[in-house]
This record gives sequence, structure tokens and C-alpha cells, in this order.
Amino acid sequence: MLGMILKIGFIRLKAGIGERTNLEVVSLKGACLERSNMVGVNLRVANLKDANVNNCNLRAAVLAEADLERCNLSGSDL
Repeated sequence: MLGMILKIGFIRLKAGIGERTNLEVVSLKGACLERSNMVGVNLRVANLKDANVNNCNLRAAVLAEADLERCNLSGSDL
């Protein structure tokens, strides 16, 4: 996926992202990631605006410059 930006907005990914996945420049705008295991996932400059990230495991995930505007993170392990 060299040089490409993956757009996954408005989809449901319940328990669908694996550990240490590189989603550095991905657009997850409006996505439902409820109960996903995202340990060590790279989301450094990802767009998570309006995403539902409830009850996710985000331990060691990289969220440095990610756009989290109106992103729902309730119950997530950060």
C-alpha cells in the first residue's frame, strides 16, 4: 500500500483489526471499531473523526497526531 491512503469510513470493524497493524495515514472517519483489539496499532496521523471506538483495547497504540474530533472512546483501554 505504498503511498496510498486507505479510506475505511462508515464501516463496522467489530474485533477486526489485528495487533501492531500500521494504519498511520488511514481515514476511519465515522467508522465503528467497537470491541476491536488494537494493541500496538499505528494510528499516528489517522483520521478518526466521528468514529465509534467504544470498549477497544488500544494499549501501546500510537495516536500522536491522530484527528480524534468527536471520536467516542468510552470504555476503551488506553
